[in-house]
Amino acid sequence: MIAISKAFYDAAKQPNIKPIVMFTIINAWGMFAYCDQEPDDNMIALAGDSYIADGSYLADGSVIASSGGQVMLGWGARAMSFGEFTETLDVDGLAGGLSKDQVATMTVVMDNRDMVFSKMVAGQNLIGATGLVQIGYKGLSAFTDYMTRFRGKVIRLNLNSKQCQLFLRASTSA
Repeated sequence: MIAISKAFYDAAKQPNIKPIVMFTIINAWGMFAYCDQEPDDNMIALAGDSYIADGSYLADGSVIASSGGQVMLGWGARAMSFGEFTETLDVDGLAGGLSKDQVATMTVVMDNRDMVFSKMVAGQNLIGATGLVQIGYKGLSAFTDYMTRFRGKVIRLNLNSKQCQLFLRASTSA
């Protein structure tokens, strides 16, 4: 079931406002948030207890960098396509213990022209990382006001000099 906040509902009713689609990758090293349009600093701050790890913040001993939160390692307008999304549920299967349902899958295509994903794959394991597709609007004051449309694990990827295609499978433990 999809749940939305009142703030999301109010923002969605506004005329001529384009929704923001955000794809977030979370792995052992931190978080990467990529949108279908250039995110502003306010959108990055919406990611909850996350800290931007871009060298612009220094730890002087009194504050430990990224303490108590998720490290934001990358962000930008890299999402080229939120392609295929499949999910089915056989209503007749409800009585039979959901024996005929299909696990939801999704394909996301990211811009790799500057080889950022090639470098990421070399140094970090994207296979098994958690991926979230969330929809929101500029002006929402909390990341929790974004609607989560898909949550799953990266099960496979195709990589070339122009794009990185990530294949995800939903799971209850994602």
